This record gives sequence, structure tokens and C-alpha cells, in this order.
Amino acid sequence: MKNRVTVAIVNIILGVLIALIPFNLFPVCGHEEKKMACYFTGKAEVVLGIGIAILGFVYLFSKCKGVRLGITIAQIINAAISVVFLKVIGLCKMAAMACQIKTKPAIIVAAIILLVVQAANVFVLSKKGNKDEEDSKIHTKEDKE
Repeated sequence: MKNRVTVAIVNIILGVLIALIPFNLFPVCGHEEKKMACYFTGKAEVVLGIGIAILGFVYLFSKCKGVRLGITIAQIINAAISVVFLKVIGLCKMAAMACQIKTKPAIIVAAIILLVVQAANVFVLSKKGNKDEEDSKIHTKEDKE
């Protein structure tokens, strides 16, 4: 229970953080005047961050260990995608631009934290017994005898 709540809260916080970084916390450059590559990367990061937060809420209410493990693996993939967006969609080419100086490092740090937490969670979930699954089984009359 404690692990589930902790991991879920971390997922939700990091998802919201990734969603807020590109336009609120460390805004990409020129998003108000001209739509550049960094603007579209920012939009993709917002959508991905919302998805990470939603998976955090699902994780919080999931009692099945298999579902939690699946969400954890999905979050590892989401963390990688968050960094890949920076390269594939791109940012401004000039190193002195705001998206290169502030937005990119902030997203990379948030994604690395998410990746480390999820990797640790895979380890924790794999070491746990099947207690959750055993508790959820329906016991028949024959099982009790």
C-alpha cells in the first residue's frame, strides 16, 4: 500500500511537472510570436505529461500487481519518449535560446527522475510475493475445506 501511494504521487507530480515545463515553468522560446519546432515539442511534452499523470492516478487505485507492473513499464517508456521528443521534433538550433538553456534540461531531469523511480519500482514489484494476486482470488467452498 505504502509503495503504491508513493509511486503514484511521484508519477502524478512528475507528469504535471512535465506538462507545465514547456509553457509555464521554463517556457520555450517564441511560443507567442512564431511557431517554431520548440513550440511543437512543448505541445507534445504537455500531452505526454498529462498521460503520465493519468497513469499515476490509475496506478494509485490499482490493486492488481500485474496492472501496476504494466503501468510502471509504460512509465519507463514515457520517460524515454519525453527525451526522444526533444531530439525528434526538435528545439531551436541556437544554443543560446531559452528552449536549449532552460526547457531541455528541465525536461531531461524530470524524465530521468521518472525513469529511476520506475526502474526501482520494477525491482520492488518483482521482489514482492504474489500477495495481491492471492488476496484477489475467489475461494470456493472446496478451498476452505
